[in-house]
Amino acid sequence: MAVYIFIVTGYHRHVGFVGDYYADPGLASMSWKSGEPYGRPRQHMIMSVVNVFTSMQQPLLKEDYTHLFRGLDPDREEHMTKAWQNFQADLQNARQLHRMLDMDA
Repeated sequence: MAVYIFIVTGYHRHVGFVGDYYADPGLASMSWKSGEPYGRPRQHMIMSVVNVFTSMQQPLLKEDYTHLFRGLDPDREEHMTKAWQNFQADLQNARQLHRMLDMDA
């Protein structure tokens, strides 16, 4: 599970920050017609919009989201809040383990 969380957060952020490459359709584009030296305007604009919206700052997993559980059935609210707190504790343990492993390296 930790690997998947890393892939969709840290690694995705690392490899997903490529906006500068897409500023020039002659350098990079999502698609182009065979024989043309650059991406077509429509495809390039679509790619630029996708890039903008997928590279925006997003909330972090370590933030407190328990407010999202307020108003649920009382049993469910308590269960979900506890599950989130357990998840947060697991993340903290993973962070501490990562720091310890980095010190040993």
